[in-house]
Amino acid sequence: AMRDGLLTIAGRLDPTLGGRPVDIVNDAKNSRRTVYALVDRQSLPGLFRSFDFAVPDQSVERRPMTTVPQQALFGMNSPFMMEQAKALSARTDKLTGELRVHELYRLVYARNPEASEVQAGLRFVETPPASERSQLTPWQQYAQVLLLTNEVMFVD
Repeated sequence: AMRDGLLTIAGRLDPTLGGRPVDIVNDAKNSRRTVYALVDRQSLPGLFRSFDFAVPDQSVERRPMTTVPQQALFGMNSPFMMEQAKALSARTDKLTGELRVHELYRLVYARNPEASEVQAGLRFVETPPASERSQLTPWQQYAQVLLLTNEVMFVD
């Protein structure tokens, strides 16, 4: 659900029904629904284990729900998350300043930002990056920050 939600927010979810399993772990640009993910029962990827994927060889009543550092690190460093941030940012490329922050909030959270959130967003994109090695533009980095928040993942 998390992966499909991120793809939807980024405007990239492929709703095609049916078909062969796809490699979602090694293909960051793959936009198929997660239900079509290839699952190798003998070699379950670490990504699946980090996000409480059900053990494919067992029948369990309920899966554990964890929040661990590896999940946050995935969000900050994975090529998949960077692709979603780029796609989300591209959806607002024609806008600037406050209008762009408002549109990102509408797409990500389905709400308008508060004045303080708009100001924080503008400060974020206007502040020079601490490292020139980033693969993302300031607006793409801001989109990634919005995608990493608890508000995207959890219902309060």
